[in-house]
Amino acid sequence: MNNILENIKGKSIKKLNIDLEEGGNFIYYEGILLAHYFNKNNSKEHYLYKWCDTNKIVNRWLLYKVSEEDLVVFLNKKLSSLELTQKNQSCYFIDIDANFEHKQILICDVKDIPKSYLPKETAYFDEDLYEEYAIELKQKLEKRLRENLEKDIISEIKKAKHSLTNAFHLTQKDKKAQLEEEVNNFLDNLYKKYANQ
Repeated sequence: MNNILENIKGKSIKKLNIDLEEGGNFIYYEGILLAHYFNKNNSKEHYLYKWCDTNKIVNRWLLYKVSEEDLVVFLNKKLSSLELTQKNQSCYFIDIDANFEHKQILICDVKDIPKSYLPKETAYFDEDLYEEYAIELKQKLEKRLRENLEKDIISEIKKAKHSLTNAFHLTQKDKKAQLEEEVNNFLDNLYKKYANQ
């Protein structure tokens, strides 16, 4: 085992300015290799802890933020682990001892991450390598994003319906009722379609 850790170009800080809560393990092989965390104050703010290196004293971890949308894209194999990491401008390196104490925390630019600490370009989400937790999280996040999208669609339909109804006040009286009924029927059907999903 190499007892010398890579030199990190970064700024030392006393503690993280985020309060993290563990979600679960993504990759586990004789120990945690990749874990999912989220901000205790905002469950839609996700972070990944990637094991990078060790010596006789500490384990070194890379911590970086991930948007909910990017995490779903990654879990659907449309984004590599490297691309996911490089979506950030900055990240943290945390050296943790056997008592789980933070011996050093560095904030650094993603472009300054040592190559040996970066994921391979060919590393994508793989159900055979990842823990069941990652698959369950994928389903949960997809459902939440779908529900948010449907709410947005319904909101837009309501706005369009209101705007069109107001616009009909400017049409000729004899055509107004017929046009208004047709558009209302169309919008009501569309609304019901998305509202019931």
